[in-house]
Amino acid sequence: MADEHPIDDGVILFVYGTLMRGQTNAHLLNGAHFIGPAKTKPGYRLHDMGWYPAMVLGGSGIVSGELYQVSKADLIHLDRYEGCPELYERGLVSLADGTSSGSYLLRPDRLGNAPPISSGEWVSYCSAQAPHESGR
Repeated sequence: MADEHPIDDGVILFVYGTLMRGQTNAHLLNGAHFIGPAKTKPGYRLHDMGWYPAMVLGGSGIVSGELYQVSKADLIHLDRYEGCPELYERGLVSLADGTSSGSYLLRPDRLGNAPPISSGEWVSYCSAQAPHESGR
């Protein structure tokens, strides 16, 4: 997998879960430049890992998220936080607008029996969960 998509002194990163604005770990992107909302092309699946989602390659789903320009120094910190490369691999994903971006993809051997999020939208999925079930 390619590691990153360079832009100036940083990379463009597609995030789809707890790193998104308003979510529990959004503060980890405080130094990043928010570009805007984005969606993947079909070919990805989102799964509920408990208190966070995981995106995997395969299927015909579309995952919704956000794009950020992240410095290389912040990317190193995010790699550690995301457990890359032990839990996640950072690679390129194809976006609906025809471009590609770096993102975190769960290693296939780490998925287990995590249920799919058919909508591909973490925020709306969390909103639909009963408060006692979500823990988010």
